[in-house]
This record gives sequence, structure tokens and C-alpha cells, in this order.
Amino acid sequence: MIIGGGFGGLAAAQTLRNADAEVTVIDRTNHHIFQPLLYQVATAALAPSDITAPIRWILRRQQNTTVLLGEISSIDVDRKIVSMDYGSREIPYDYLIVATGSRHAYFGHEEWEPLAPGLKAIEDATEIRRRFLLAFERAEKATDETERDAYLTFVIVGGGPTGVELSGALPMIARKALYPDFRHIDTRKTRVILLEGGPRILPTFPESLASTAQHDLSDLGVEVHTSSIVTRIERDAVYVGDERYSTRTVFWAAGNVASPPRDTAGAPSFLAYELDRLFRPDTAGPELRAEAGRIILRGLGRTELPAEDRAQLVRITSSVSGLSAPDAERRVTQVLANARTAASQTRKTAVILGFSLAAALLAGAAAAWMAAGVGGKHRDGEFAPPLRWGMVR
Repeated sequence: MIIGGGFGGLAAAQTLRNADAEVTVIDRTNHHIFQPLLYQVATAALAPSDITAPIRWILRRQQNTTVLLGEISSIDVDRKIVSMDYGSREIPYDYLIVATGSRHAYFGHEEWEPLAPGLKAIEDATEIRRRFLLAFERAEKATDETERDAYLTFVIVGGGPTGVELSGALPMIARKALYPDFRHIDTRKTRVILLEGGPRILPTFPESLASTAQHDLSDLGVEVHTSSIVTRIERDAVYVGDERYSTRTVFWAAGNVASPPRDTAGAPSFLAYELDRLFRPDTAGPELRAEAGRIILRGLGRTELPAEDRAQLVRITSSVSGLSAPDAERRVTQVLANARTAASQTRKTAVILGFSLAAALLAGAAAAWMAAGVGGKHRDGEFAPPLRWGMVR
């Protein structure tokens, strides 16, 4: 059984095409997304149909493979059972591959997501496109100059590939494609700000490439700010410490986190469960939960948690839960033991996280995508007409 129809899930399914096995692929959508081009959907350069293809169509020639549309609600690794669609159906398996990919991470500030959407799915891309285009419509109607400037200011948080791609595309569209269409605003004055918490953009790329990218962004008029960690996001502003950037449109490209199934018995969500055992969700802020989670994860690969980390975890537990130091110590000991057991069970399920495979599979997936002739085509092989960039929903 393979959960997820992204790069990792499809690669696993295609590898098993000639295996003497029954392969089941389950995904919450019926289509595969070529994620490297999501930013072009977000900036209205491509239509959603240009970068998607039905999973069934991709695997149609594999007679040993069944594709199911559904959402995994739980995994029981002891019984080797996967529950789908909130328990309405249970499917047994012999071997399980979890390739559910990743989603954007807000580093303990989940309340920022409605104000700063990320870019991982078609729905994210169309929402970003909607906000991008509507910002100009609202600027056109604004009578206050300060409000108009805020609508014409776009802040992108995160200087990785997604953030760099977005920040490079936005000014080109605003200053060239949109300029002739408005009467009360000058879209050439659009301000695009890229905030990166590290010392340079594209930290996983060679420094020479990152330097070239920053130079190119500057030529496009993008304001690149490195060593700028966002501390607060509000409806009309982004804060980096005491510095305030007035804006009505923020896009998030600052991090990734594994996207596990909704609930798992002994599988990836064990960490959230064990954190709830340390202290109730309503008694600890996201920062403390995130810190406790990092400490637990650091200890999973070791026989013993370092004394300093253990003492910090006991202090957090005691302060949040109101337990005495000895009681907090006992609770921490139990939680660490449970977490190690759950992590061990998780490894036995042969879990593969799609986001960790994406880099290795990207070149092969792109070649396969083009060779199959699915890029930019409908199922019947006809090219899909591109959406006009001005369309919003």
C-alpha cells in the first residue's frame, strides 16, 4: 500500500509495476501535481490543468495497481490496517509506504497561516493568485495613499526556491503585464519585499548561485532582506523585530514540515500525542510545545537524552503542568520511552516521506513527465487553453 500520489508515491508505484504484488495507491486528490511549477500557477502564468495529471491516467497501464481516492484517518501498525475516510473503510496491507509529502511550516505560529498562505497545493496556488490580483483591484479603488501603497506592497517570507521564484515573478507581472490596464494606480511602483531569516537566500544552493540570484532579484526591483526573522504578522503589517512593513498581502515560503496522515497508532503523529501527555494543549503556547518537541526528536536516535536537554524538558513540563520536579521527571521518562517505542514502530512500516525524496526524484520525474506528454495537456492529449491571468475567483 502506498499513501500519496506525489513524486515519492508515483516512483514507488512505478518501481513495483512488474512485481508479483497487489499495489494500492491512495491519495486525497485524484491528480498528481508537478510542484516545481506551482509558483507559475500562483502568478497566473499557467493554468492549474497545465501542471496536473490524473493519477489513474499515469498508472493506467499497471495492471497490478489500484488507485483509490480518499483520506487516511488512521494507521494501525500492529494490526496492519489503514482506515480511510474517517473509519468508513479499513484496508489491510503487508507493506506500507507513506509518501504524503510536506506542507508549509510556521514554526509554532499556526495563527499566521490565514494571513500568509503557503504554496504546496493547487488550492494554495489559486488562493495566492486571487490575493495577488485582488490587491491591485483594491488599490485601484483606494482613496487613501497610505492604503494604496500597502496594497501595492507584497511581502514574501522565506528565501528558499519557492520564495525566490515568487518574488522574481511578481514584479515582472505587475510592471509589465498589468501596467496598461489600470487608470488610478501605477503598477510599476509595486514593491516586492523578500525576507530571509538566514544570512543569504537559497541556503541549500552554492553561494555563487545564491549571489547571482540575489543580484538578479535586485535588478528586478525586489528588496531582499537577509538575517530578517519575522516576529509578527498582522492583517496590515509584517514585523521583523521592531521594524514594520505595511502590507495587505503576505506569502509564506519559509519552511517545510512532513504532512502525516490525520491520525496514526504508532506512526508519525506520535509526537503530538506525547506532547499532549506532557501538558494539555491549552496550557502551553506554541513556542514551548515546539521546544519540547525538538528536544524529544533529538533524543529518539540516542540511548539516553543528554542531561541538559532532559533538564530543560523537565523544567518546561513542571512550569506548564504545575507538577513537582520529581513528578515532572517521571512524566518525562514515560513520554520519552513511549516516543522511542512509537518511532521504532514507525520505522518498521517502511515510511517514506515524499518531500525528502523530491530532490532526488525531481530530474527523473521531470523527464518522465515530458516523455509521457502530460505537461500542459488534458487526458485526451489536447492542449488546455491557458487561463487569462486576470481571472479571479
